[in-house]
Amino acid sequence: MNLIKHSITIVLLHWVNLVYSQTVTIIGHISDKQGNNLFAVNAYLLKQSTVGTVSDINGNFILKIPNPKIIKDEYLGVSFIGYEPQKIAFDSINYSLPINVIMTENMQALNEIVVEGRKSISREFSIKEMDKLKIYLSPLASGDPLKAIAMLPSSTNTSETANPELRGSNANRTKVFLNGVPVSNPVRNSQINGIGFFSLFNPELIKSMFVYPSNPPLIYGNTSAGMIDIETEDKLDRNNYQISASLATAGICVSQKINEKSFFQLYGNLMFSKGFLFVNPDINKKLKSFNSNDIGLNYHCEISENMTLNFYNYFVSESSNVLLSLSTWQDNFKAKTLRDFSVMNIKYHKSKNYISFNAGTNFSSSRFSFGNINSVGKQQQTYLSLNFKYLFSEKLNIQTGLSNEYGNFRFNDEVPVFYYAISPASPSYQADTLLKNNLSEAYVYFRWKPFNRIIWGMGLRKNVNLLQKNNPDYLSLQTNLKYNFMNSHSLLLSVGKYNNLTEPNYSQEEFRLLSANQIAIEYLFETKKTNINLAAYYKSETGDTMGIRKLKGFEIYIEHYISRTLKASISNTILNSEIGSQGRVYNADNNVGYFLVTTLSYFNPRLFNVSIAWSNRKGKLYTPVSSVIYNPNVDFYEPIYSDNLNSKRFGNYNTINLSSNKMYTIGKSNLIVFISVFNLLDTKNPNNIIYNKDYSVGAFDFYQKRSVYFGCVLSFK
Repeated sequence: MNLIKHSITIVLLHWVNLVYSQTVTIIGHISDKQGNNLFAVNAYLLKQSTVGTVSDINGNFILKIPNPKIIKDEYLGVSFIGYEPQKIAFDSINYSLPINVIMTENMQALNEIVVEGRKSISREFSIKEMDKLKIYLSPLASGDPLKAIAMLPSSTNTSETANPELRGSNANRTKVFLNGVPVSNPVRNSQINGIGFFSLFNPELIKSMFVYPSNPPLIYGNTSAGMIDIETEDKLDRNNYQISASLATAGICVSQKINEKSFFQLYGNLMFSKGFLFVNPDINKKLKSFNSNDIGLNYHCEISENMTLNFYNYFVSESSNVLLSLSTWQDNFKAKTLRDFSVMNIKYHKSKNYISFNAGTNFSSSRFSFGNINSVGKQQQTYLSLNFKYLFSEKLNIQTGLSNEYGNFRFNDEVPVFYYAISPASPSYQADTLLKNNLSEAYVYFRWKPFNRIIWGMGLRKNVNLLQKNNPDYLSLQTNLKYNFMNSHSLLLSVGKYNNLTEPNYSQEEFRLLSANQIAIEYLFETKKTNINLAAYYKSETGDTMGIRKLKGFEIYIEHYISRTLKASISNTILNSEIGSQGRVYNADNNVGYFLVTTLSYFNPRLFNVSIAWSNRKGKLYTPVSSVIYNPNVDFYEPIYSDNLNSKRFGNYNTINLSSNKMYTIGKSNLIVFISVFNLLDTKNPNNIIYNKDYSVGAFDFYQKRSVYFGCVLSFK
């Protein structure tokens, strides 16, 4: 009997030792009281602080404890800036189930955030605010800030590029601002898929992005459609380092505190084409090669208690070689670009006074060739603005300022004598152009809160002929009224008249004044699980070479958390876009009727995170060729287009995109592995029509075919 007892005791001790020698894994999810996922939250052992991890972009975390003995009388600590730290006794944790941690806001920290937010007096009138978490979660973004806007109903982009096209307006009417400075042409020209573009911005450096789809605040100028307002990080909670590698890129990102008052963020990427084209051979038929090298720096410093300095610089060198069809000629389109832009901000505040000075420079040199077209363009721009804001009270603020935007554009072009004869043997001539312009503007903007639930904004902006006398004279006006009724509902009415000057490019080498009259009414409903946005708008735009464009639209956006792990959204815009010219009215090419985007996202830290997005709309309109005239001198046919402008329509556009990622915890580091499939079903979506030599036969050119992209990101402290 004693032998049996001793044997059982030995077996039990061995079993207990075996159990306690195994790794304990805790899986959980971290969110705030509104149900928003919290990214980069620290989860760790209070007594053994070297054992810990951070939550991923979906709020999920996995904490592996190598020795279960250390959790005796131990607590799980959860901390994040702006929220009360939490501790959870391990005795209360059921290891077989994921734990759900809900963070409570720290009111003192929130008060600081509210005070900081008052520095911009127009943000209540933005329709959408996005941070890096929302950018990463967007299934259409591929981690790109400007591509994330494609999820919104206000995005009416029909070109698969990152250039924002909002509410039916062309991209040349919309401005992107970085820390209060306009960024000219905010996309990279390297084509990773032969068609699409990526923006210039790294989401790791972005604190917030505000989207004004129409009626942008007149504290910013030179825009007549929508506006994107991007701000870089101004606080660094902890040091962080990232190494990334993918099918087409290799990169590094460093976020490092210098001291308690200053920090820097540095990133660099190498983009190459061989791996991407090998995995996606169908794209290789048109995309021959691409490469890109870029480096970015964001530096922030508190000079004193009342003054801060922020400096941002970005440099990129890129090239691409794409098979392109233009008119009846097919050839390799070769492009090279060097570009550098900088943004500097100095902010001073004391009591109720706020003063800011913004400066920006942009230098670029580009070269492209196609057939008998050879173009070299050089662009130099500087931007200066001085702004003053005074807070009379919590309810009444005023801001005024002066800005100047200088541009120097030089084009050395070899262009066809006949636009339809583009072969290398066809005649061409040299056309050199130098354009300069100084655009000075003064503005004043009021924000008034007459009642607790009503906010009224009003602004005007006027060009001032300080440094140049021949700019057209104009005055921009706007008013916004927001009514927050109940706790989750709000209405926004916006009316305005706007003006901006176009930037010269190869196709339109001129400064041209664009104007727009706009009115929009919007409804927003926000709860923990559901967001609903409705909007109706009307715009009349003048200054385009095609004529006067009139746009009417209705938008609906619904986002709902079906469960803690499942989220769905639907976005749709009903758009009517018409152009009037010489007494005639015809449809614009983007009068496609509707823009439908639906998404479904599933989050499971045990398995993986996956999102799927479906985009659908009618095809764009185009004007067919009705007849031709043969030119024997160049052996090309001149096309005569139909008088019925935009009378033909391409086939419907349908694309399904799939993205998935999974996070692994490796010691103190996190490894995120991701994969995305664009155009999952390999749908042929017509984008353009290509004719044979005499225009008797036409064939469709298509948007991006199916492509696969994958990689990983390693993050560590």
